[in-house]
Parts: sequence; structure tokens; C-alpha cells
Amino acid sequence: MITLSYSTIANCLQPHNSHAWLCKQMGVKTPDYGYFQEGKDCHRIVQDHVSGIAEHELLKHIPIKFDVVETV
Repeated sequence: MITLSYSTIANCLQPHNSHAWLCKQMGVKTPDYGYFQEGKDCHRIVQDHVSGIAEHELLKHIPIKFDVVETV
């Protein structure tokens, strides 16, 4: 089964990013803006916390734990 991240799905569906699907099919690298990296970093912190890999102090009030999370 192929699992797509929310950002990948959003990239392909948004009208202003209609070129993203074509770029992915052709292997063309899309621009990586600074806020994308900030989002990836925050996403990693949350993923690590809810999977039990590394607890984060600001998220300690979230009792949810998942067995399987994105790793790549």
C-alpha cells in the first residue's frame, strides 16, 4: 500500500500548485521554502512524541500514543 503525506496530497490538489504533480512525475525538484522546513521540523517533534520515540515537554499534556508513525 502506498501512503501519501498530507502535504503531498495538498501539493497535488491545490489550484496554485497544479504544477507540483507534473514536477513529481518528471522528477523535477520543486522549490523548498523556509517555512516548509519549519513545518517538517515541527511535524517530526510531534511524530516522535506520539510514537514514544522522544517525549517533548510542551506536548506532555497529550496522552495519545500511536504504534505506527511516518519515519521517512
